[in-house]
Amino acid sequence: MKMNFLILLSLVIFCFFASSCSKADAVSLRQLNESAPSRVILEIEHLSYGSMDGFNGRTLGFRLYENGKFEYEEISNEKLKEYKGQTFTSEAISKKAGILSESELTEIREILDSKEIHNVKDYFKNAEGFCTCGASRTEIRYKIEGSYIKNINIDGSGCADLKNTDKKYFPQFPKVLSELIKQVQKITYPNSENS
Repeated sequence: MKMNFLILLSLVIFCFFASSCSKADAVSLRQLNESAPSRVILEIEHLSYGSMDGFNGRTLGFRLYENGKFEYEEISNEKLKEYKGQTFTSEAISKKAGILSESELTEIREILDSKEIHNVKDYFKNAEGFCTCGASRTEIRYKIEGSYIKNINIDGSGCADLKNTDKKYFPQFPKVLSELIKQVQKITYPNSENS
């Protein structure tokens, strides 16, 4: 009787230990999946310098991760007023973040997966050259088929509306890039009339 009791007690302790270990593994695996880093699939940066009364430096226009999370920086007019004149962008920015809806993420992924964007040239230059807003550049980077990163440079971008490019400034600017920029601006400036 004593032997049966010890065997039963040992079995209960073993089962309790085994079930608690499996639950701990399930929790840690779930936490691991939630905290696993998501890869960047799209990044847009802006560089401005030489402006008479603005900011100089690089800002993050938009960064999108596979899981739909995004982040960007925008220039704060309040901070610009505070510095009264030229300032580094790092002094004048405010950081923003969010997560895309499933439909927004799908729209951007469709553009990034399209053949049209894969065939876009790597470099565009404003035909008008240097303008009163100073020198500027927009850099767009995105992944093609999950591995190759395509980099597109757009010089003189600060003097043009890249969503609706005027042929005077960018004679051969592709519609697919304009559409991508339009989608990003709908996310970063949802209340803007011109998004």
